[in-house]
Amino acid sequence: MEEQRHEAHLAEVQRQREYQRAIEVLQHQAHLLEVQQRQEQQRQEQQRQIDHQFIMPQQFMGQQERYDEEERQHARHLHDIHLQNNAQRQINNNQEASQHQAHATQVQQLQEQQRQIDYDEEASQHQIDVDQQQQIHQQDQLEHIQ
Repeated sequence: MEEQRHEAHLAEVQRQREYQRAIEVLQHQAHLLEVQQRQEQQRQEQQRQIDHQFIMPQQFMGQQERYDEEERQHARHLHDIHLQNNAQRQINNNQEASQHQAHATQVQQLQEQQRQIDYDEEASQHQIDVDQQQQIHQQDQLEHIQ
């Protein structure tokens, strides 16, 4: 029964981890979509400026450098999020392993206590049986003597 509860607990922890991962993926996808939309808007604005007026090459290069820097910042941000997610997963895994080990130790201690109780009961019952046999034997001897 304890093992079933433990397995159910592990299954629930796994389900929660999968749910959290799914949330992280969805958040990441939403963030990527937002960045892509912003980049597309910037590109459209850039194209509109090119179409409607002449942009000096220096100005165009400045905009392009700014866009490139934003993309680099975004890439760094995504990398940081990825590292944070990995670190949190590792923390969660370590906590789960510690909880599992503590639970396994507790189960082992309970099993050992139960074995000791069973042994003590068996030894006590054996002593009672021996005492009863001795009493019967003594009564038989007394009856035989009389």
